[in-house]
Amino acid sequence: MNKEAVNEIIRKIFLMIIGILLVSMVIIKPELRNLVYKAIKPLFVAFSIAYLVDPVVRFINVKLKLSRKKSILLTLFILIGAIFLLVNMILPNLLSSFSNFNNLLSDSNPQDIFDLDKLQTRFGIKLSGQMLDQVKTSLQSALTQISSMLTGLLTGMVSSILVFTSSIVSFFLSFIIAIYMLISKEDLVNRINRMILAFAGKDKHDYIVSIGKSADDVFSSFFVGKILDSSIIGLICWAVMLVAGIPNATTFGFIVGVTNMIPYFGPVIGAVPCVLITLIVSPQKALWVLIIIIAIQQLDGLVIGPKILGDKLGVDAFWIIAAVTVGGALAGVLGMLIGVPVVIFFKNVIEESVDRRLNN
Repeated sequence: MNKEAVNEIIRKIFLMIIGILLVSMVIIKPELRNLVYKAIKPLFVAFSIAYLVDPVVRFINVKLKLSRKKSILLTLFILIGAIFLLVNMILPNLLSSFSNFNNLLSDSNPQDIFDLDKLQTRFGIKLSGQMLDQVKTSLQSALTQISSMLTGLLTGMVSSILVFTSSIVSFFLSFIIAIYMLISKEDLVNRINRMILAFAGKDKHDYIVSIGKSADDVFSSFFVGKILDSSIIGLICWAVMLVAGIPNATTFGFIVGVTNMIPYFGPVIGAVPCVLITLIVSPQKALWVLIIIIAIQQLDGLVIGPKILGDKLGVDAFWIIAAVTVGGALAGVLGMLIGVPVVIFFKNVIEESVDRRLNN
């Protein structure tokens, strides 16, 4: 072994030791971990924004034949307009709805919300006085729990808004960084390629680049497709409920659209609060809300989803459910969102590695 090879091995060992020490310090010391998190968070948020917006930029660039800078500018106008529309139309409606539900539950009793006398007449039953008291007590207990849940949701939403407001400077900084990332995309990609080529060599460079392209294909296809799919589902839900005269149609459309981002569990998570809220406000329409949501989710599963996402998932239902469950346990809602594309990515990498070894 020549001197250059020995020096290269020593250099790699030294870098490995430094890397292990830095990672250990971050893991062991909470204050250092928090400092690193605060430092990289704006960059991570900026990368996420740029990554999700870039497909729109490319679409405008190709379809409208505009330069990349003009495409970025038009995309930003569309994005800012969409955010402004959501904040001004949906957020006040959402907060008002939860506030009204909480006030309704606080000021009402079961007899006011569920007319037990009418229900007995409609279904041809007659409850004894003792049994009627037990039903009223059970309903009051259920309504108290629902009131507590809605109050918690409202408090959480307000807290989230306050946190977002307090960190608006950080978000604005991330937004500016995302714009520069979009403008300098080609230069950034070239620099990353040169770094990989310099430190990993030609053979490893090609492999790492192929892994990166595979990850990009999986994550961009999944998230862009899911956002488009969920937006369509939310709009359909809002329109159908509006026509059907369902109260709080805007709120329900927003809830169904957002929760639809989560595979398999999303429809259930979205249906439960919508049905419960309608059961309190207008019990006779609660069944219609459930039927509408189920019908729209079937439409999504059989027609809209396959048209937009195609066969991008390519994994069995078991692995998707496991990915959502484990992701949710590890990282909450964010884990439920990214769990599926992570599983798909690793599945693709493992299958490619197996095929490559079998063919060699």
